[in-house]
Amino acid sequence: STPPEPAAAKSPAEKIPTLPTPEFKGSKLKISGTIEPKVVAPGGKVKLTITAELDEGWHVYKYLPHIPETFQGNLPTLIAVSEPANWNPGNTTSSPPPFAAHGNASLPYHEGKVQWSKEFTIPASAKPGETEITGRVGFQTCSNSNCMPSEAADFTATITIGSGAIAESVPLQF
Repeated sequence: STPPEPAAAKSPAEKIPTLPTPEFKGSKLKISGTIEPKVVAPGGKVKLTITAELDEGWHVYKYLPHIPETFQGNLPTLIAVSEPANWNPGNTTSSPPPFAAHGNASLPYHEGKVQWSKEFTIPASAKPGETEITGRVGFQTCSNSNCMPSEAADFTATITIGSGAIAESVPLQF
């Protein structure tokens, strides 16, 4: 008999755990995002920005690249992007920075409006043409007295790799 085929590697977006409510409900926040530029030259950079606007009295937890092995408590914000092969991702930053954890919050958190941004360097050898970017944002919204179940929002956008950079942004489709 032949050995079984190895399991296909999961994309970064698929590595975000299945959450209790896996589809985005938008219950206590509005989420949007962009990627820019619309057209980028090989060797150039693109910037992914995800914005959360929270209802008054609610907060979302700081971004972490993954759920820690010893995870307990509130769910951090997770952003996973299935970028094309050989794209070089930079660090994810937030603006404004999160408030320090206190009270019932086990992690630093954001209130009001927060933007997370990540730059990617496109390889100089990238082939010209349309390129789809997909990903998932996982988050948990809480007030000072209770938390909503964890949620996730899948997104997609298409940019073009080519000459003649076009600086406008492309909205993410959630």
